[in-house]
Amino acid sequence: MPLSPLRLVLVDDHEMVLHGLDAMLGHFAEQVAIVGHATTATAALALVAGERPDVVLCDVRIGKDSGLDLCRDITTLHPGTKVVLLTAYDDEHYLFQALRVGASGYVLKRVDGQELVGHLRRVREGETRHRPRAGRPGGAVRGTPQRRGVLVRCAPRPHPT
Repeated sequence: MPLSPLRLVLVDDHEMVLHGLDAMLGHFAEQVAIVGHATTATAALALVAGERPDVVLCDVRIGKDSGLDLCRDITTLHPGTKVVLLTAYDDEHYLFQALRVGASGYVLKRVDGQELVGHLRRVREGETRHRPRAGRPGGAVRGTPQRRGVLVRCAPRPHPT
């Protein structure tokens, strides 16, 4: 029996990015249903509360707001909703900060549509996903949140922002 389409909310402060993600993910409509868009953290929280998506795909920076703070808020208020951070920053400090605030994934913006959909589906199924740097092995932290916590506790402390 095929899985129902993944319910996804997109969060980015650039409408061009949102439209681009819509177009790219539109090719996978049988696998992903985009249930809403938000350009601010406040709008995203309201949208998540109303739509109850499986996954939120969120930029690390949302204008004046922090995608990391939004991730923490979503995972605290809506523990059944997974958050995947989408970023141009191939930076381990952001990755470890993302894991600390409860992100289930960290994906670079250079990802293609099929790969992104695969990441989102595996996150919905309970994996923690990150997109490694080119040439670096890895991509999934399998297992329970407790196992992910071991990785987070071993991570270097983030730089103050």
